[in-house]
Amino acid sequence: MMKRSFLAFLVVFGACDRDHQLGLADPADSGADSLNSNTLSSSSDAGVSTQVGLDAQAYVGLDAKVIGQLGPSQSWTGYIENFQFRSGSDVIRFTFATDPTGQVVGTVLFGNGTPPAPATDPNVAYPPEFSANGVFIPYGIEGFAYSMANGKLSSSRLQFTVQSYELWSGWCALQTPGYDGGMCLPNWNSSCANGKCTLTNPANGQKLTNVNPDILTLCLMIEVCLCSTTTCGANLSGYPTSFDLTLSGTDASGSVAGAFGGNVHFTKDP
Repeated sequence: MMKRSFLAFLVVFGACDRDHQLGLADPADSGADSLNSNTLSSSSDAGVSTQVGLDAQAYVGLDAKVIGQLGPSQSWTGYIENFQFRSGSDVIRFTFATDPTGQVVGTVLFGNGTPPAPATDPNVAYPPEFSANGVFIPYGIEGFAYSMANGKLSSSRLQFTVQSYELWSGWCALQTPGYDGGMCLPNWNSSCANGKCTLTNPANGQKLTNVNPDILTLCLMIEVCLCSTTTCGANLSGYPTSFDLTLSGTDASGSVAGAFGGNVHFTKDP
């Protein structure tokens, strides 16, 4: 799969008449000569859950390593130095609990903005403000409850990671699995005009028509989904953000690195 290492990107897809080479794929079968994206079925029982609880038995998050009973949960509120989310807020909130080995379960919230509504339509880009014709920062979406992954509390040191592409877990679960390359669209040649794109299999000329350019960008250029032959879920390797904090009484300070970086400071909530 193609990998992208830039933090922010400008995707100018627009209404273009030229072919855009996205790569080659060896098809598993030729299928029909032409497919229409409006007829694609969705999978409602696939994908990765974003529901995170503080009960070890109910935990179905990204990094289920809890092996014992969880202790009491605690919540912290703080900020990133010299950084603002889209709403202008710099606030970060997190809640977590640990088992006796120090494994961490929790959630992280960024900013004060309103979270996007759950995805319901596989043929509409997500989140609603996403557009292939403009700048979109795919990390730190405000209001979304990100899971703590790779969480560990050792003495006074708390470490955890937020997987930015978890945001697309619900949307990816709606996508059609089984395309070559493990993406939510086939990685074929593309041409776009008048707000629609056509993907053409270079091996046999098979076409996928009426593709939304925003969805093409999400599936093939940003690669927010990872699909098997039967299911699709969020591609949890995209834009991780790692926190490394030292807890001292009701204060915590440290750093954040990855999708965005800087120093962070927190106060334990009453």
